[in-house]
Amino acid sequence: MAKLSAEQIKESLRNGLAMDEAAIRSELTRIGSQLGSMSLTQLENQINDSDRVRHYKNAQWTSSEIELARCWVWPTMGDISWATGKLSEVTRKVAMPAQFPLTPDKRIKFDSIAKNLATILSTLPIIVFIQKGVDYPGLHPDYDGQRKEGEYDIDDGCHRAIMACQANCRTIPALVGKLPKRFR
Repeated sequence: MAKLSAEQIKESLRNGLAMDEAAIRSELTRIGSQLGSMSLTQLENQINDSDRVRHYKNAQWTSSEIELARCWVWPTMGDISWATGKLSEVTRKVAMPAQFPLTPDKRIKFDSIAKNLATILSTLPIIVFIQKGVDYPGLHPDYDGQRKEGEYDIDDGCHRAIMACQANCRTIPALVGKLPKRFR
C-alpha cells in the first residue's frame, strides 16, 4: 500500500463532508482491511517517525473507554501552533475561531469528523499513552510535571477527541499504551 500524499488526504476529507454514514463506514472498513493484510514491517513503513514506531513496539496495549477530561493533545497537533495542552482547553479554543483561527483545510477536517462522529468513533479508536507516575514518562516530554498519574497523551486521534468533547461525550474508545518504566 502506497503512502497517501497530503493532497490525497485533503481530498478524502473534503469528500467525507459529502459522504453518508454507510459510505464512511465502508471506507473505514476498506482501509482497515488494507491495514489488516499488511505485515508488521509494512505497517511500520507507513509511519514516518522512528520514535513513534519504537513507542508502539515497546508499549503494553489494552483497549478501553477513557475519560476525555484526562487527555492531553499532541503538542501543536496538526501543525496548529496554539493547539497544545489539555484536551478540554484546546477544545475550547477550537470553538473560538476569531481568537484561534484554523486554516480552511483544518476546518474541513474538523467539520468532516463532526458530521460523521458517531460512525468514526464506533469504528476507529484513538491511540493514547497513559501517565503512570514520575517513573513512567508519557509520550510528550513538554508536559512532564504538568500531567497527573492516570492522564493520557493522545498519540493519534486528537481531532476526533476534540469533536467528541464538543459533542459533550465524556468517554471515547481508545487503544491505551503503557510504556516501560523510565522509557523514552
